[in-house]
Amino acid sequence: MPFLTTKGFCWLAYKIYELIEFDTFRQCLDAFDFHDSVDYLLSLARCLHVLHSYDISHRDVKPSNFLYRTSRKKGFIIDFSLCELSPKALTTFAHLPAKKQFVERILRVQERIGRNKFGTEGYMPLETVLMEERQSNKVDVWAFGIICLQIFLKKNFLFCPLPLMVPDQEAKKPVKSENNLAHFLIQLAALVGPAEVKKHCGKLGYFVSFPSGMNSEFDMLRPMVAVAGFEDWAWDLVKKCLALDAESRCSMFEAYKVLEEKM
Repeated sequence: MPFLTTKGFCWLAYKIYELIEFDTFRQCLDAFDFHDSVDYLLSLARCLHVLHSYDISHRDVKPSNFLYRTSRKKGFIIDFSLCELSPKALTTFAHLPAKKQFVERILRVQERIGRNKFGTEGYMPLETVLMEERQSNKVDVWAFGIICLQIFLKKNFLFCPLPLMVPDQEAKKPVKSENNLAHFLIQLAALVGPAEVKKHCGKLGYFVSFPSGMNSEFDMLRPMVAVAGFEDWAWDLVKKCLALDAESRCSMFEAYKVLEEKM
């Protein structure tokens, strides 16, 4: 199983969980003040920035795929089973023979099950859920923003983890669950506001409507911040990471620099 630190890629042929001491996400939520939260997010942002600098998208960023040790302020990204290489990355890695095995594994997965793969419910942006053809490493930025919000609100989950793809015996392959998609869109609208969800669904070719009395917006969550010592700049960063429009979302490098400068 590959994992990434800021020093590069490593390969393990045995169980990583038995070798790396780490705190569970629940332990982190319970113990973190704002300074601890920034340490955690800076470590994660640094790893993702390095990954993106190789033109690789992880596509399954979530707390259980980031093993963090509070006492050392250091974390490791694991599970690259869904990651994807951009065409630019193929050129980059062509000059790095030591990374050849890593590239070949990614390409085998891409050839077998295609690009724009589903990650984990609750951490996928709208463009992934609606299977937009053009996706980028901004899917990781969205997941990073969700983790930021979980930490600041001290919530283990923000979305009810309903499966968006369900088995279909006739088709003999997973198909999208329209009911669960509707539930996801309602939860997303409660997070960022129904007007925003409706507008961006329309850009992707989907017409959606919500109950007329649904008047939520993202800043309504601000009073729910539960981490001690919270600073307003962090809320602005979360909003930039959770822009529904992928083009408007900040890059992982930009998020990393904001966190680094505030330390």
